[in-house]
Amino acid sequence: MKVRTVLGDIDPADLGICDTHDHLFLSSPRLPGEELDDPAAATAQARAFAELGGGAIAQ
Repeated sequence: MKVRTVLGDIDPADLGICDTHDHLFLSSPRLPGEELDDPAAATAQARAFAELGGGAIAQ
């Protein structure tokens, strides 16, 4: 079994700790004012997750 990622297929054991439902970017007319559209903030959030041992984010 392999897991398909944006960087290619990997072994599931290589995922590490997973955040299985996170929104780094989001824009929906049903949630006005809740837009997540800041690349710098998304990068900071992903880096903070990695620094705490995170290995993968599935959105």
